[in-house]
Amino acid sequence: MAIRNIQIERPKSLSRMVAEEIKVAILNGVLKPGDKLVETELTQSLGVSRTPLREAFRELAVEGYITVIPHKGSYVSTISEGEVTGPLLHHACPRRPCHEAGDSSPQKRRGPGEPSRSL
Repeated sequence: MAIRNIQIERPKSLSRMVAEEIKVAILNGVLKPGDKLVETELTQSLGVSRTPLREAFRELAVEGYITVIPHKGSYVSTISEGEVTGPLLHHACPRRPCHEAGDSSPQKRRGPGEPSRSL
């Protein structure tokens, strides 16, 4: 006898949950572009160890939300309105029609110290 139409959801990993919390803080403006992400502060406020936090940093860097500069630290990436696309667009302006969002091709977000283009 086979069981059909049953979907078992996998629990999210701790690092994924941490990444989502940091992403929400960035999208809500709690963490602003150029802000340095201090590991000790984040581990204490999120109640996690450094390992899941560092894994979350890697995920967020790949997604472009943060910039990791070796031997300097991690920073919230700076983005322009023209670069707001995909999931970031949905979180940032969910009521804005897609055709108003501009170019839908993903672009690299800039880290601190990188020149920004005017809007």
